[in-house]
Amino acid sequence: MAVTCGIMLAGQSVAAQGPAQPHVGIGYVANAPDVMVGGAVYVVLPALGGIGLYVDAKFPGGGPAGSRDFEEGWTPSRVEDEVPDAKFRRRKSSWQSFSVALIRPLNPSLMVYGGLGHFKRTEYWLYEAAPTVDLGRAGVFWVESPDDAESGVSVMVGALMRISSLISTQFGFESRPRGITVGMSLRLPPW
Repeated sequence: MAVTCGIMLAGQSVAAQGPAQPHVGIGYVANAPDVMVGGAVYVVLPALGGIGLYVDAKFPGGGPAGSRDFEEGWTPSRVEDEVPDAKFRRRKSSWQSFSVALIRPLNPSLMVYGGLGHFKRTEYWLYEAAPTVDLGRAGVFWVESPDDAESGVSVMVGALMRISSLISTQFGFESRPRGITVGMSLRLPPW
């Protein structure tokens, strides 16, 4: 009798983890500190006590490539060959990523997720040359360094926490770019 009751209670608790009906979340997501612009969508179905799919895309919010002092077609090796007095000042990375994960509700207020993503890193170098050089603004300019570009697979884990029947917050970790995932989403229908 005790074993039967325990199995029934365990079955009820698993079924009570997820939503009674499918729901969707749509919101903002970022991977701080490197990628601060992004969007996420997730769907959670009541099947198997609640199981879902999470998808996000994160993009650089601006950066050297969009600035007036970026020189399209120039690379560090070209600068070194053609602008002998140019001085290297610093580097800046620009990241974008796309991720997919499985979601599992643990209770009505907390869902965990884990998955994989694809990232791309573009590297930019800042140079300073004589103000008479016709590059950038007054001789200060960015160039893309294709030799330092990188892409690959990243791992992500995290949690979605319900703060109201309509709003969820998100907190997690991503391996590339290494950072903290944060976000907020609207849950439809309210759960």
